[in-house]
Amino acid sequence: YVVFFHGNRSDVRQTATEYRLTEQVNRSGKNVVLVLPQLARNAADSSPGKFVTAQAFRTFMAEAALVLTAKLGKKHQKRLEQAPIILAAFSGGYKPLACTLDRGGTDKRIKGVVLLDGFYEDLYIFGRWLLKRSRTGFFVNIDTEGSPCEEKTMALARFLREHRLPFLETWPGEVRNGLIVLLRSPHDHLQVPLEGPPREPLAELLRNLRN
Repeated sequence: YVVFFHGNRSDVRQTATEYRLTEQVNRSGKNVVLVLPQLARNAADSSPGKFVTAQAFRTFMAEAALVLTAKLGKKHQKRLEQAPIILAAFSGGYKPLACTLDRGGTDKRIKGVVLLDGFYEDLYIFGRWLLKRSRTGFFVNIDTEGSPCEEKTMALARFLREHRLPFLETWPGEVRNGLIVLLRSPHDHLQVPLEGPPREPLAELLRNLRN
C-alpha cells in the first residue's frame, strides 16, 4: 500500500487529480494499492482526526483490506491484510502521518516514509522511527528553500550525524532498506508532489524500490 495524506485546503479528489497520484502509481509499474484518507476537507487544518487515537490506523487498514477482499476475492485476503505500507504526506498531511508512526499499531508493516515539504514538527517521532528502523525501512524528505520544513530538515540532519546514521542529499539510483534521503527542491511548495525532485517523486520512488 501507499497511504497518501493530503495537505491543507484540499481533499482526496483534488489531491489525486492535481498531483496525478493514480497516474504516478500506474507509471511505476509496481503492484501497489493507493489509499487516500479523507482528512479535514478544504480547511486550513492539519488535525490528524481519528488517527490521533492509538491503533486507529491499524483499524483503518484492516477495513481497507476487507473492502479490497470483497472486490478482489478471498484468495487475496491474507496478502491484503499483511501487505507492507509506505506512508506519504504532502504539507499539512505530516501530522496524521506522524501520529501513525507514533501510535498507529502497524509499525512492523511500515516499509518507508515520504515527506513532501511536510516536515513541520515532530522531529522526535521521525527521529525515533529512524533509529528503530534504520536498517529495515527507508525515509525520503523533500523540502523547499526558506520554508519551516528546511529548518526542521537541518535539525534532522544534525540528529542523524549525532547518531551516525548516513544520509544522501541527492536522489539515489535505488530505494532500499536503510536509505535516508534529504532533498532540497527549487520549486514552489505546491509543485513539490509533481516536480520533486525527482519529477513525479512517487512514481520514481516506486519505480526504483527494491525489496
